[in-house]
Amino acid sequence: MPVVMVCTGAVRNRPVRPIRCCLKPYVIASSVPSGNNAGVHESENIQNKLCMQALAAEADGRLRSAIADYRRAIACDSQNPTPYLYLGYALEKQRDYEAATQVYSLAADLDGRVVDAWRSTGSSVEVAERSQSADRALRRHFTGLHTRSVREFHQRNPAMELDRIYAAVWCATHDKPFEYGDPRHQPQLFYVPDLAPTSVFDDQQMPWKPGLEGAFEAIRDEFLAIGSRAQEHEGPYLGVVPADLGEEWQPISASLNWSSLFLYRNATANQDILELVPRTREAMKQVPTVKVGGNPTEILFSILKGKQRIPPHYGLANTATTVHLPLVISEEAALRVTDTVHEWREGEVFAFDDSFEHESWNHGAATRVNLLFEVWHPDLTENECGAIAAAFEARTAWNQSRKI
Repeated sequence: MPVVMVCTGAVRNRPVRPIRCCLKPYVIASSVPSGNNAGVHESENIQNKLCMQALAAEADGRLRSAIADYRRAIACDSQNPTPYLYLGYALEKQRDYEAATQVYSLAADLDGRVVDAWRSTGSSVEVAERSQSADRALRRHFTGLHTRSVREFHQRNPAMELDRIYAAVWCATHDKPFEYGDPRHQPQLFYVPDLAPTSVFDDQQMPWKPGLEGAFEAIRDEFLAIGSRAQEHEGPYLGVVPADLGEEWQPISASLNWSSLFLYRNATANQDILELVPRTREAMKQVPTVKVGGNPTEILFSILKGKQRIPPHYGLANTATTVHLPLVISEEAALRVTDTVHEWREGEVFAFDDSFEHESWNHGAATRVNLLFEVWHPDLTENECGAIAAAFEARTAWNQSRKI
């Protein structure tokens, strides 16, 4: 599914970050160091002073003045999530709940820990109070948004059976406790509890498979023919992976050791690449890819260099099936999904639910290249797929409407 969490800047298959609570504190520097960093420190100094000024105004009940100063503080350093958190709290005090929720969400974009800090004994009372308020506001908002979006879709045809989708869980922002049915199966974004848990899918569940495999050579040849023209579009599959997730992630953190060349990303077409692969486009027309707004959410060439490993992790949703068509294989290149180890074979489709624990490796010397995309879970009905897409579109639209 497209990546639309509390934040919008997450990376698909992003490793799960442990909960930490070290929000950037306000500390007024005693001096501004000289040199190239002087401007940065001066900006931090101004931001801290504005925040302290805003806190004083908030304590005196001068909410408008506090809100104005928090906004000025954010303008000094828009990457520090803490002023957003304080601004959201002040807006809540003013009973501007929609604006508060938008700002809380923007804070969580910058650092998801802002909604977890209240759970830590190491957080100050001041931070914990605001963090818990942000957590409640986001859970209330996003759970309600899901229900409303499914209900609006349902109104088109009240006879549709959508109970499973009404009961779906947005894992990071659900307003009630929930448990996964299998400890090895933990979708990180979106979870339909009543959907059959299938880790690896068989041929009977993929009637489009023979047609795609029949186009394997054409797809492979088009990829190989792209050559140097793809360099400006190829990039790391992952962004910077936080060091606290472990050293095992660092070789593929913001690195071309694991890279991607997107035909579609977040339902947006890469026309420059699509023009170079007409036969790939034609072959994919027969495949029931997950779509949002009429476009496939994601189709890419996944490129893993030799001697690289993608550590165990969970994907985002159990409503999509991740599909690989190996184009260029390497010796000792494989994928593990729970207890199943699958060695790549050129031209042979492999489909699995990536919200089960999985990992991949390429122990050989050569680079391996797979065409990668998503189709709907085969047990979902067409109406259920439509309702899920509507829920994702509503969430995306709200995220895009946010402002400080």
